[in-house]
Amino acid sequence: MKSKQRRALLRWAAKSGCLLTYRSCEAVAAVGRGASCRAAARWLECATSTVVVAVRRYREGGRHALRDKRAGNGRAIQLLWRLSNVHRRARRIHLVLDNASVHSSKKTCLAARKRQRSASPSLRRTDLRRIV
Repeated sequence: MKSKQRRALLRWAAKSGCLLTYRSCEAVAAVGRGASCRAAARWLECATSTVVVAVRRYREGGRHALRDKRAGNGRAIQLLWRLSNVHRRARRIHLVLDNASVHSSKKTCLAARKRQRSASPSLRRTDLRRIV
């Protein structure tokens, strides 16, 4: 991997705002510089298998394969906020969810509970218990 590609990869990772994505990209950049997976793992203070998996994902799917999938929690929380803001007068909001881990993550459930305890009376009536 050329140094220009490594710098571009690390810039992209920094823009993503996700620490885990950035660490995966650092692992790929270290191996691209010529370091072994074991040396990169020692430098990043993580397991060698983490580096091996990151390199394999990068080779198979490019930089987008390195993106941390748990970042979707933020999107689910934003959806809850938008729904409760758009439907302020609704007594209940019924959500039909699938088995995606994003819908039942600790972050999402905590955000739903916080939104229920909001100062606005209309939001307190909003029933988001389906996902909690």
